[in-house]
Amino acid sequence: MILKDIFSVYLLFLFIMNAIAIFAYYADKKKAEKKKWRTPEKVLLGINLLGGCYTGYIKNG
Repeated sequence: MILKDIFSVYLLFLFIMNAIAIFAYYADKKKAEKKKWRTPEKVLLGINLLGGCYTGYIKNG
């Protein structure tokens, strides 16, 4: 029972982190198109390390 709860929380965490990663990469892409200051790569990589790795992997090709 506890293991199921922990797994559910982990899945929710991954979902949230991937949503944040999608937003961060999208915002960075829009800034690049407008030739504005972009999000530092260390921030994007930090998001990937915290759990947005699947989205980051897809976005980076």
